[in-house]
Amino acid sequence: MREGAIVYDDLGSAAELPIGWTDSQDGGRYRLERRDDEARFGYAVGPHSWKQFLLPARLRLWRARRDGEDGFEVEEEPTDDTPLAFVGVRACELHAIDIQDRVFLGGSFADRDYAARRDNAFLVAVNCFEPGGTCFCVSMGTGPRAESGYDLSLTEILDGGHRFLVEAGSERGAEVLAELPDDIEVLEREGEPTGLISEWATADEVWLVDAVSSGAAPGTVHRIDAAERELPAAIFRASTHHLGVPEAVEIARALGRLPARLVVHGIEGATFDAGRGLTPQIEEALERVIAAVGAELEAVG
Repeated sequence: MREGAIVYDDLGSAAELPIGWTDSQDGGRYRLERRDDEARFGYAVGPHSWKQFLLPARLRLWRARRDGEDGFEVEEEPTDDTPLAFVGVRACELHAIDIQDRVFLGGSFADRDYAARRDNAFLVAVNCFEPGGTCFCVSMGTGPRAESGYDLSLTEILDGGHRFLVEAGSERGAEVLAELPDDIEVLEREGEPTGLISEWATADEVWLVDAVSSGAAPGTVHRIDAAERELPAAIFRASTHHLGVPEAVEIARALGRLPARLVVHGIEGATFDAGRGLTPQIEEALERVIAAVGAELEAVG
């Protein structure tokens, strides 16, 4: 997000997606608003388009330098073959890209710069579930579901936890999908932590990430092997009406329903005000935790 809008720009991590934000659009109106969930793609098409990456407004085609006193040498600028991945492309945008392809690639003379960028673009589509007040994809047959033109297509599911349904739309997409482990499930949960006991009932190994408050610097990460020792209850925030994560772990231990391996990563929070997004320190800490969990998963095979 930038300057009051959801924009297309470089992503350093998934934490930079507009988590929990939506846009309210209608004729002559665009405003960002908070959602009551943690949707990553709960918004409609914004003010930007993917054309800025496929066909930049400014592009150097050639350069010249003197060759002696009277002549000069023209050197063609090499094409930019940097791999690109577009994440969050909507069905209407896929149709727009298809029109661009026909214009710049389908005629007698293909635009070589556009072709180089297009060949190296990996498109991750997202099926729309939050149309704007001025959207008209249904009447034009261009959405809301992505039918073609993508490498991977995501359907964001919010009921019963946060997860994605992924479909491959190309050989490249199928190759990427085949590299994902099929025995790992990522869950996002809010509310009563005791519900975790049923969630990990069939799991042998569990990695759990939660916010903590011990007085350490924001972004500090505490790694605790909960299968080996109790969690320090004082640093885990829980309301007076709910049991916390430490209590849920101990109940599971007493019932013999604790996974053989349970690693808890507690990220020291900066603020716990309702409706506040992640601060830069927490985003950076989350990336470190993701990398650490990934390394541990690779280590255990």
